[in-house]
Parts: sequence; structure tokens; C-alpha cells
Amino acid sequence: PAPLTVTVEPSLQRVLDQMDQAPAYVVNRHWDRIAWNTASLGLFGDFTREPREQLNMVRRVFTNPPTRRYVVNWEEIAKAELAEFAASCARHPDDPWIAQLVAELSAASAEFREWWPRRDVLTRRARRTLIRHRTEGVIALEVSSYQVVDNPELTLRVFAPLPEDQSPAKLRRAIAAWKKKHPGKRP
Repeated sequence: PAPLTVTVEPSLQRVLDQMDQAPAYVVNRHWDRIAWNTASLGLFGDFTREPREQLNMVRRVFTNPPTRRYVVNWEEIAKAELAEFAASCARHPDDPWIAQLVAELSAASAEFREWWPRRDVLTRRARRTLIRHRTEGVIALEVSSYQVVDNPELTLRVFAPLPEDQSPAKLRRAIAAWKKKHPGKRP
């Protein structure tokens, strides 16, 4: 397999930085979150303080207890994430890392163990997710994924607030509060 991408080009990080009201991050082919913006920290909290393995989005969905609490529609999102992950794994069938992660998650998560053998495959598409923010309550978002043209191994994920339940205002307040509490902290 090609070497794993672990950083993004400075130009892509600048784009992320300009998206100050749209939480966004970039994942590589192993689904490791390798770049993000301040807005994503405002929405999800400072995940950069967590163990490095929790930057892997599939591992995080299935083994991180706080994720199950703050993703209100967790089962729906977990199944969709797993189906998208299965589709991306098909592009790298000989990657030993995939077998290792599947074994790890099969041992750690009953849901993963049950759903992975189905091999549901889903291409990236926009979907609705509900995030329970620690101060703002439930924020309804639409998650969209985009392949990075300069590096097809990368996917940009953007979270746009939906108009329901005052989600745009809640998201703005969450981001502003994070920036106020962490002035000058950059992704």
C-alpha cells in the first residue's frame, strides 16, 4: 500500500481555518482524523487531549463511551460510518492494518461484531446527525463528506447546522464559547 497520509497540505489547513462557523476535519484512508478546525473543537470538545488512537473515527465510534452519549442518533450514525468504512476498505484489501482494526473492534464492541459481517457498503453522502453539546443541548447537523482532489486518500468532513431547534444559533454560541475559553489555540 501507498504510505499513509498523516498531515495535510498547508493550503488545506488554511481552508479549514477559514471555516470558522462550520466544524470540519480531514480523515485519511485509515479514518484517522489528521486535521481539523477550531469550530470542530467548539462542537466536539478538545479531542486533541485524548489518546492518539481515539483520533481514529471508526475506533472512536465503537469504543469511546462519551461518543455514544453525545451522538444522540448513535446507532444510525455508527451503522452508516461502518458501511462507509467497509466501502473504503474495499479499495485496500491487502492492508494488514484493516484486519488488525477489525479484530480489535470485534473484541471491544458487540455492535461492531454483529454489524461488520454484514459488509454493508455505503458511499459517502450527506446525512443528519444530532450532537448533544455539553452546554447548548442537542444541535442538529448535516454531515457531508468530500474527497480531496489533490490526495484521494483524504476525506474532508463538514458539519453544517440544520435550521431546526435553533441549531445554527446553538452552534455559533458553542464555537464562540470555546474560542473565548481557549484564546489563540489553533488546531
